[in-house]
Amino acid sequence: MSTSIASLSTGNFGLIQQLAADSSITSQKLAQLTIQSQTGYVATTYAGLETAQPGSAGQTLILNSSIATLNNTISNLKIAQGQMGVQQNAIQTISDIASKALTQFEGVNSLSGSALSTAAATARSAVTQIASLLNSQDGTRYIFSGQDSTVPPVPNATSFTSAAFYVSIQSATNSLSVSGVFAAASNTTNSPFSSTLASNPGVPSVLGAGGVPITTGIAANANQFIGPSVGTNTTGSYMTDILATLSAIGGLQPGQLSNSGFTNFANAISTSLGNAINTMAQDAGALGNNQALVNTQITDLQQTSNAFTNQVAGFDQVDMTKTLSQLSATQTQLQASYQLIAAVKTMSLTQYI
Repeated sequence: MSTSIASLSTGNFGLIQQLAADSSITSQKLAQLTIQSQTGYVATTYAGLETAQPGSAGQTLILNSSIATLNNTISNLKIAQGQMGVQQNAIQTISDIASKALTQFEGVNSLSGSALSTAAATARSAVTQIASLLNSQDGTRYIFSGQDSTVPPVPNATSFTSAAFYVSIQSATNSLSVSGVFAAASNTTNSPFSSTLASNPGVPSVLGAGGVPITTGIAANANQFIGPSVGTNTTGSYMTDILATLSAIGGLQPGQLSNSGFTNFANAISTSLGNAINTMAQDAGALGNNQALVNTQITDLQQTSNAFTNQVAGFDQVDMTKTLSQLSATQTQLQASYQLIAAVKTMSLTQYI
C-alpha cells in the first residue's frame, strides 16, 4: 500500500501544521538573528528591544538621555576650552609687548632725545599691536568681546594712533599732566572699545557639570576676577590703563626731557603701566584656574559618558560571536525543518506507521 500522508486522517494533517508552525517560529528567529548580525543591535526599535529583553528599553532610554546631556556639555566645554586657550595666549603676548615697552622707557632719567624717540616709537607700535590682539578670534568669535562675540571690541585697532582715545591723551601728554592722561582715558566719549561692549558688559560663560556656570573669558574693557583696579593713576581697568600709558609714552617728544615735570610724569606713567601689567597677570591667573576646571570636567564627564555608553551596550548590543553562532545553528535547524515537512508530506502510510 502506497497511500501518501496527504490522504490520511485529519489527525495526521495536524502533524504537518505543527511542523509548519515550528518552522515559522524558527524563521522569525532567523530573521531577528540576521538583523542582529548586520546591525550589532538586539533590535532596531525600543519596542523590539523591550520584547527581546523585558525591562531593558526603559534603562536604555534613561541612559541615552543622560549620555546626550553629557555629550552636549562636553562639546560646549571644549568650545570654551579653545577660546580660553586663545585668550590666555593673547594676554601673554600683550604682557610681553607692554613689558618690553616699559623696560625701554624705564630709564627715562638717563634717556637722550634719540632714545626717548625710540621708546616713544616702541610704545606707539606696542599700543597698536595690543589693540589688534584685543580683536583676537577663535574661529569667528572675538574672545575679548564679552557676551557678544560677533563684534570686535576695538573698532579702530589697525589705526589706533588716529583714534579719539589716543588723540585725546596727547593733549594731556603735551602738558605732562598725569591726571589729564587718566581723565582722558576715563572719558567714555573717547572710549577705545566698541559701544556694543560698553552696553553689554557681561562675560562669556559655559554650563559645566551639574549645570553650574563657569566664567570662561575676560572682556577687553574691564577687570573680571579681581575687581576694578584701585589707587591713584588708574581708570579701574588694567587694559585701559595699558592702552592709556602706552599712548602717553607714544606721544612724548625729545624736547620734553628738559621740562621740570618730565621725571615725575615719566615715573607715574611707568608705575601705572607696571601695575596694570601685574594686575592683568592676576586676572589671567584666575582665568587659568577656571581653564583648569574646564579641562578637568571635560575629562571627568567624558569618562562618565563612556561608562554610560558601555552600560547601554550591555542592554542593546549583541555578543556578535554568540549571535553568528546562533545564526548558523538556526539556519541549519530551519533547513532541517523544511526537509522534515517535505518528507512527511510524501511519506507513505507504511513508512509513517
